[in-house]
Amino acid sequence: MRVRWFARSLVVVAVFALALPALAEDDVPRPITHAEMNPAAALTPVGAKTMSKAGMGQYINPPNPICTQTWHQGNVYRTDCEGNAPDNETSIAIDPTDPSRILTAANDYQIAEIPGGGFGGNSLYTRAMLSTDGGHTWVTHPIPYKQYRATGDPAVAYDADGKVYVMWRGEREGARDMQLALPSGEVTKLGSGTWKLDACPMDGGALAPGANGALLAVFRRETRVYSATDGKSETLIDDGEQPWTAGGTIVWLEKRGGPLFALAPGAKERQQLAASANDPVIACRPDGKGQLYVAWETGAKDTTEIRLARLPAR
Repeated sequence: MRVRWFARSLVVVAVFALALPALAEDDVPRPITHAEMNPAAALTPVGAKTMSKAGMGQYINPPNPICTQTWHQGNVYRTDCEGNAPDNETSIAIDPTDPSRILTAANDYQIAEIPGGGFGGNSLYTRAMLSTDGGHTWVTHPIPYKQYRATGDPAVAYDADGKVYVMWRGEREGARDMQLALPSGEVTKLGSGTWKLDACPMDGGALAPGANGALLAVFRRETRVYSATDGKSETLIDDGEQPWTAGGTIVWLEKRGGPLFALAPGAKERQQLAASANDPVIACRPDGKGQLYVAWETGAKDTTEIRLARLPAR
């Protein structure tokens, strides 16, 4: 894996791990949950001095690597180590050139606690967690955000050569646009447009090697789905949301609970896979060849089912 700054080759140096979180009765870590964890609080505009007094500087400009996590219970391992705060919106990828190298990313809260003064503040920055020993030890790395106030909806992927990419939705100046960290260390905005939105869209994107081996990113902006290759010019796919991709094939919904469509590489017409679906995903071999599989949720509340479609092998 060759990624500069946060994971270029990710030569891991020894760091002091943060203290492990408090354990519940079953010895499984439980995140603390307080009113301060509201995403709106994390997005509240504050000055640098205020953030410094609140103890947030350590999270806004963290060291690299940040910390190391080794906690586990049997075969269940904890990947994050930056304090005892909520984490969600996970993504994971395995290096095809070295299966012992696993990269994850998550929507990660950071909390500053001032002794005798309660919680000074919280931030919301996605972190990358790398394991080089098959998932036993996890090292947390920061991602370069270029003044973003908050990030989320992460996606990670390796290409065929073991180079890694990380995508996320960033909040800055009222816009919620997708960003892509390239193997060169460059961070680029995906697409030419911008999405002005004063709320989380609850919709990210996906990354995977495309039909020709180049990385393909798919994402939603406003009411449309787009694709981009290696962070270059965007291509409009269709109206819709919840896009996913594998092997160059893209799946998406017309709307949540609405029709599910698929578009194969080079195809001019989309294929409808289901009349009603939610949360579609697609998978294939790491080289993008062979059989493709699409899974999705369907059915009314409390009676939902998971369906799977086999798409023609390439």
